[in-house]
Amino acid sequence: MNNYLYIIFTTYAFALLVNRIITFSLWNHNRDPLYKILLKIWLSYFLNYVLQAVFHTPSVKMLACFGTLSFCSVYLVELFLTSQKKSFKIFPYIIMSIFSVLLGALIFETTGNSQWALIPIAISVASPLLQTAFRTLIQYKSNDFYQRFFAILLFFNGLEYLAYPFLRRIEPLGLTLSISLAHIILFTMSVFLPAFILRNNYKDNIAELEKEVAKRTFSLTEKNRELLELSRENLSLINIVCHDLATSISILNANCFYINIRLTIAEKEKYGSHLEMIQRTLKIINEIFEKVKVLEAVKTGKIHLELTPVNLLEELRESVHLFNDLISEKKLQLRLDCNLPQDTLVLADPVILRNQIINNLISNSIKFSQENGEIEISAIAENNKVYLHIRDHGIGIPAKMLPNLFSFESPTTRQGTKGEKGTGFGLTLVKVCVEKFGGHISVKSETVEDGASDHGSTFIIELKRAN
Repeated sequence: MNNYLYIIFTTYAFALLVNRIITFSLWNHNRDPLYKILLKIWLSYFLNYVLQAVFHTPSVKMLACFGTLSFCSVYLVELFLTSQKKSFKIFPYIIMSIFSVLLGALIFETTGNSQWALIPIAISVASPLLQTAFRTLIQYKSNDFYQRFFAILLFFNGLEYLAYPFLRRIEPLGLTLSISLAHIILFTMSVFLPAFILRNNYKDNIAELEKEVAKRTFSLTEKNRELLELSRENLSLINIVCHDLATSISILNANCFYINIRLTIAEKEKYGSHLEMIQRTLKIINEIFEKVKVLEAVKTGKIHLELTPVNLLEELRESVHLFNDLISEKKLQLRLDCNLPQDTLVLADPVILRNQIINNLISNSIKFSQENGEIEISAIAENNKVYLHIRDHGIGIPAKMLPNLFSFESPTTRQGTKGEKGTGFGLTLVKVCVEKFGGHISVKSETVEDGASDHGSTFIIELKRAN
């Protein structure tokens, strides 16, 4: 039987050594304090069972070896409570363990009965386990499954320690049964404790992540609130500036008109060109104000866009008719070649479609076309979409301007082929309006400077078909 016990103790010690190596690897990788406590648990068990394998016969040394299990108990309780962010004082239990070993030694020296001598030591070893298990299990609903299972494990471990002195009386079967129970508990803890720590780390990480998400969400909400407030202030400022300057421009236009009709023929020949330049400049400034106001109104939803079925061909003819004088002035040829049924309808706001989208794109094509050039407008329907193409054979758009062509922040204004001025907001407004219709706009362009034979720009507007 002695040889059998030596084999059991050696196997036990080997299992503890393997656990210690695995736990050390986990701690070295993670540096979690719970792994450090688990290392102390396995080391305490390892030393205890090595000592008990050597001093298993009844003696004071055997009692002292059994008393070292107090370290295993308090470290198990420390692991459990630390995982719940609770403090635990080890020192009182160690003092109690020392006194229990001294008391056990006194009983053994007095009576010679090792079983009776083991009882105070067993109580000392089991006490922290049973106390912690009892406190946890009576709070059953406030603890999760892993904590309850850990508490049950502590409870049975404590019972095994309490039963040890009584099982020793049934030699040799009792000692074998006690060691077998210890093996079962050990292998259960070998699997459960690392899993418990990993799960605890997962919970902590999730909690930290939730705190960080909540913190950042609050920060983003505050920033968004500040940006909205700033946006409102900027919009209010833009409206005030546009209103006040528009009033001043109207006064200047009225004065220019008044001066113009009061000039003599000789004075008109001398100052007329200057007046015309002032009026053209005022017109451009006024257009800028109007486009900024429309752009802001569309973006902020102040202009309510009611999408209705709109006849695209009719809107195109209206716009082309509007630009007849400018087309003639530049000796351009404009071809309207739409392969569409006459009743083709698109979803749009008719005023915005004509004034802010089609007119802006045709105006741009005229502006950047050379004299005697061509402008082609075509449209095709595919499934539930209508694609409108407005193409010119003018000077084209430089490649470096294309990425920011529709951006409000980047300046894209250029002079036309005859020095025509622009606002720089036209295409931005076109894009905003097209997207409000649920559509899309894109552009392809080749420049004269690049040596392209087929130079010019093509704007492609995708609109939803109503019918």
